[in-house]
Amino acid sequence: MTAAPVQQLAGAPVAIPLRGYQRESIEDRKHVQVEKWCRQSGKDFTTSLKAVLRGLDKRHRGDWLIGSLTQRQADLTHEKAAMHARAITEVMCPESEEEFEANIGGKYFRFVARTIVLPNGRKIISLPGRDPDSWAGYTANIIITEFALFPGGGEKHWRTMTPIAFTNGLDVYAISTPRSKDTRFYKLCQNKKGRYSVRVVDIHRAVRDGLILRDEDGEPCGVEEFKEIYDDPVGWEREYLVRETDDLDALIRWPDVEAAYEAYDIALLDLKDDRGYDSKTENVFAARLLSCTGRLTCGWDVARRRDLSTFWINEQVGKRQWLRALVIMRRCSFQFQREGMIEQAMDTLRGMVGCGDSTGLGIESNERLEKKYGLRWRGVTFTGGSKLALASRLQTTYQDGGQAIPQSAEIVAYDLHALQKETRGDKILIHEMQNALEPDSHCDIAYANALALEAAQLQFARPYCTTWN
Repeated sequence: MTAAPVQQLAGAPVAIPLRGYQRESIEDRKHVQVEKWCRQSGKDFTTSLKAVLRGLDKRHRGDWLIGSLTQRQADLTHEKAAMHARAITEVMCPESEEEFEANIGGKYFRFVARTIVLPNGRKIISLPGRDPDSWAGYTANIIITEFALFPGGGEKHWRTMTPIAFTNGLDVYAISTPRSKDTRFYKLCQNKKGRYSVRVVDIHRAVRDGLILRDEDGEPCGVEEFKEIYDDPVGWEREYLVRETDDLDALIRWPDVEAAYEAYDIALLDLKDDRGYDSKTENVFAARLLSCTGRLTCGWDVARRRDLSTFWINEQVGKRQWLRALVIMRRCSFQFQREGMIEQAMDTLRGMVGCGDSTGLGIESNERLEKKYGLRWRGVTFTGGSKLALASRLQTTYQDGGQAIPQSAEIVAYDLHALQKETRGDKILIHEMQNALEPDSHCDIAYANALALEAAQLQFARPYCTTWN
């Protein structure tokens, strides 16, 4: 196998530019391989290429199953594998898909398995693996991506799928950034009996091998400058230095997140740069929420450029809050956020009350909303104490089953799970880690949820205040 496989692109052979650690991974012949790689190191690109090259290699036998955490990740991996297969074989490899249903904790999920058939007849199957039983029917080499992020630490997945592969002499590769030490991925990385091939790639190794980091303007930068831009010491240790953070614990555990899943849909908007929605001609809140009979509460986590600005609307049904609408705003101006989203929602749903993040850049917007809506709106300054109180209410609500979210809203689930707590003596600190599915979010969705729950505590004397100019 060559160090730089050749693809047929635009009619001319082009060598795929592989970094040193990627070549090492592709050339490794161990049956069990564990890859602990940092963010932006090209895990998905290498994973899909490795599956195609192994599938074409006569020295390997069997089909290949690439198990991803979510449907979106599985689809992206499939697209990359199809790209590699077309380029390397110079033919359009047949592709197919099959839809399945799974029952997880009493909730039903639908997922799609996508298959590429290589010229030699071997298959590469990409599918989401939140349900370990969905993998049990396959006899294939297995690649698990982002294994440390799997629910329950991945223990059930490991018990379900590895006996099939090992019994048939097939390969198992586990690739991930780390999480805590309470995961099967961490145990594999320890490799106490030397049975596995373990490869660690942190940001320094990746840069030495050719990874180019870029600043806010897209210009090349060094590791230290990139660290300053990232501005998250705890996240840097885990996501880029690939060190397990054993002293951190998920504020909302997977069983509590999964217990909140319900089979329904919501109004969902994902907007960028003030585009994608025109409040002068559209009103998603009127179309989707005017028929709600329960009390409506909302939370607005404010951001302008780096993180997500998120707007969460709950409806109270009995003693439970149901997420009814979620608006994600990327790099949107404060005027667009406030007037096009928050004020339209508050003006349309005149009984709704809300809370917003009035820290830093959010102060002015929240002051305007407080003046316009009176007791229907309250700004919350994010201090250490207030964030801890918000996080505690969020944790208690999910532990008690008081919040419902759509079972398809994986981005929400992972945002909630990214909230971490650290105990230092008699103090509890809250850390916002990066959302594994949405790199732009550092628990921005979770805090919008917390603010909506905070708004549910508000009492107001008058249902609506006239417009303030």
